[in-house]
Amino acid sequence: MDVGRISFEADKEVFTAQTTLNITWRDERLKWDPDKYHGIKETEIGSYSSWIPKFELNNVEDFFNFEMSTFYSCKIYNTGVVTCRHRMLHETWCGVKLTNWPYDVQECSLEFSHEYMTVNLRAGISDEYTAGWHVSEIKQENNASGRPGVTVTLVLVREAAGLSAIFIYPALVLTVLNIVTLFLDVRRNGMATRSDGADGAVITNVGF
Repeated sequence: MDVGRISFEADKEVFTAQTTLNITWRDERLKWDPDKYHGIKETEIGSYSSWIPKFELNNVEDFFNFEMSTFYSCKIYNTGVVTCRHRMLHETWCGVKLTNWPYDVQECSLEFSHEYMTVNLRAGISDEYTAGWHVSEIKQENNASGRPGVTVTLVLVREAAGLSAIFIYPALVLTVLNIVTLFLDVRRNGMATRSDGADGAVITNVGF
């Protein structure tokens, strides 16, 4: 499975990922002899023309629209091997932790389930990311819920440079200026007090 473009709406806690799933299986009933069919060794079919393994997202954000878009492209080989390329756009909930904002790291998971098959899922990341986030790591483990399947967890790191320039750095500059101004006021008040004391001493001496 290749994870393509991602989108993370932190305010809504909704994570969206575009994935491409390459599925391969063998069906002995689909074998044929190329010599009997003009040397044809492979052919392309639509997903509606053949049985497709069921592979779905469990922790979907909207159960009435669990696959926002899908596209199957399948090939059958004379050996009975079938390969399908399945493109999907998933939406799932992802809790946000803002303790270290804007240098926060979020973990969003896609929990897939399957039936009647053995899955050897290898997840990869493309170079296309959403603005504001990038994927630093991808983890994979069997579903903890007990259902057959795998959970793919993406570690998202916020691009903090822009936010730091807008919020953090100006705040630090204002803090430093306030501290400097405070010390300047203290020194100015001290100098004024010493000056008043000296003037009083001179006036007293003149009076005597």
